[in-house]
Amino acid sequence: MDAVAACPAQVHPPAAGRPYIVDFACRTIKIAVEIDCSQHIDAQSYDARRTAFLEGLGWRAMRFWNSDVRENADGVAEAIAAVVAAGEL
Repeated sequence: MDAVAACPAQVHPPAAGRPYIVDFACRTIKIAVEIDCSQHIDAQSYDARRTAFLEGLGWRAMRFWNSDVRENADGVAEAIAAVVAAGEL
């Protein structure tokens, strides 16, 4: 998790991205991080609408399965840090 700790921006859980709520958000660089469980398998159209809404506001939405976060938290943190470092916002 050192990659996330190195990010100078503050991360706020959970964050309202009206009319949606995201799991974690960094408002200063407009990244929304979603940690999905199996219920999202049946909610793909809802998730797509939420992602499109956030992107329309200039946000970058990143999605990870909760099993990935549990089993590879450092890898998830590195993926987020790589997007921040590359300026893919």
